[in-house]
Amino acid sequence: MKGFALIAAILAASIAGCASAPQDTQTSAYDFDKVAQINTRAKVRGIEVQWLNYPRKKPAVADVTPSLGEPSGT
Repeated sequence: MKGFALIAAILAASIAGCASAPQDTQTSAYDFDKVAQINTRAKVRGIEVQWLNYPRKKPAVADVTPSLGEPSGT
């Protein structure tokens, strides 16, 4: 009976470990427009592109304007 409990505990731990593996869920962070542009240019020039790391979109910068009391930096 102790052997069954040990096997069950090992199995439960291994399943929990697989479930918590990090996954890239931000596929929208890839810049597919840039990939298409580069692939098109390469094809015209007779070059084959093999992507190792897709380019990522730069994070959007918030448009922050200084309030009246803050220095503007100019």
